[in-house]
Amino acid sequence: GVRKLFIEVCFFRRPQTFVSNPTYFDKRKQGLYISVLSSSDINQFSSELDKAIEKVKPQVKDFDFELLKSDILRFAESLKEAA
Repeated sequence: GVRKLFIEVCFFRRPQTFVSNPTYFDKRKQGLYISVLSSSDINQFSSELDKAIEKVKPQVKDFDFELLKSDILRFAESLKEAA
């Protein structure tokens, strides 16, 4: 299972010019590391988040990725509104 969760989100005007940190699951430390680069468009962000989650989903069977995605998107929306 997952004992530690690390999420890195970066918004750029041209995210394609940057390289994100790898998204992975560390079995030994039970740490889930998710990194997402995106523009400020919430639809693109959601798509990039889906790609990152799909990379680690097969390694972590008992984790609620839908709830995680929902929470992250809600937080991203509130950040966008505050900006």
